Amino acid sequence: MKKLHILSILLITFLTFSIPAEARHRYKQISISELPSEGKSFLKNHFKKNKVYHIKRDKHGYDIQLDNNIKVELDYYAHWKQIKTKEYGSLPQSIQKLLPKKTNSYIRQNFKDWRITEIKRKDYGYKIELDNGRRDAELKFNHNGDILKVDY
Repeated sequence: MKKLHILSILLITFLTFSIPAEARHRYKQISISELPSEGKSFLKNHFKKNKVYHIKRDKHGYDIQLDNNIKVELDYYAHWKQIKTKEYGSLPQSIQKLLPKKTNSYIRQNFKDWRITEIKRKDYGYKIELDNGRRDAELKFNHNGDILKVDY
């Protein structure tokens, strides 16, 4: 029994170190030049003033970390899935152009002094997180820009 235990530990150790790091972590660090042209254009159009810290690629897409605590997730085809900022940051105004006009109108009318801190594409449409310094709100819209739900 003791030999089986030691053999198991040795086997696990061997397998752990014999598998390449990329396979273990299931992502690969890439440079901006390796990003598909659609992803490069997206960054240039919306984040040209931001520095790219790193880009990770996995089988689902790309995770891009920018300065100002901004994180961008792109799908495998480099279409945006999620854009968010951490604490007290705000996303560029150009990001609002990615949303339906009705969505932007609703936010301007009902959340005038709030910052958009996250937008995410969902099956039903869009999830948008807002912050006004005192509290957060989560809005859900369908693909046409009609409001579905508001959570505080």
